[in-house]
Amino acid sequence: MLKLCPASGDDTIVNYWDVAGGSVVLDLVGHKDYVGCGDWSPVSGDMFVMDSYDHTVKVWDVRVENSRSVLELNHGKPVEDVIYLPFGGLIAISGGNFVKIWDLIRGGRMA
Repeated sequence: MLKLCPASGDDTIVNYWDVAGGSVVLDLVGHKDYVGCGDWSPVSGDMFVMDSYDHTVKVWDVRVENSRSVLELNHGKPVEDVIYLPFGGLIAISGGNFVKIWDLIRGGRMA
């Protein structure tokens, strides 16, 4: 079984790795500042979220052509952490002095 994993860094690129093979499968470009934490969707192994100091969280689906994010959420402050909530339709984003809950099912509106 192919084990894939997203990784982040100071270069603003999210690298999607084949862990067993030790090689990058995709370079996911779109953030404009340091990329930090991420989390896998609990409902799809092809989707994950990554946060950035550029004030955004991007939802990535590795099945999408051209390796573009499928949704971008603007937190308003540099983002420190992001996590999917258990059923996969909501994510929590923290940064600045607050935490926001976003509804992904409704196109990325605050819940």
